[in-house]
Amino acid sequence: SDPALPFLNESVRVPTPRFQPATFPEFIGSVYTLWNVLDSMIHSHSGVGWPLYPYGYMRKVQLFAYSELVWRNPSARTYCETGVNGGHGTAAMLTASPTLVAHSFDEARQP
Repeated sequence: SDPALPFLNESVRVPTPRFQPATFPEFIGSVYTLWNVLDSMIHSHSGVGWPLYPYGYMRKVQLFAYSELVWRNPSARTYCETGVNGGHGTAAMLTASPTLVAHSFDEARQP
């Protein structure tokens, strides 16, 4: 295996993750990839009223500020979010820590 590539554990069983980011840059790359998936899902289910951009709902500066707190603090256990929108923030925080529990509150009024 190439030591420059992130580690993928192909011998674990579900629900253990095959890939867990080992570095902050790997984490950020994982989040960006998840955001691409969420953006695509939003776009494929969009109707009149959904913006064409930005899909993110969480700005880059927010991602770095919030996630760094969780990433660098293994004792963080709970994340609360009001207004989930596309789920980008929740996806980022859950990727930052496999033991984090998310509590989300949203009126689900998006079209």
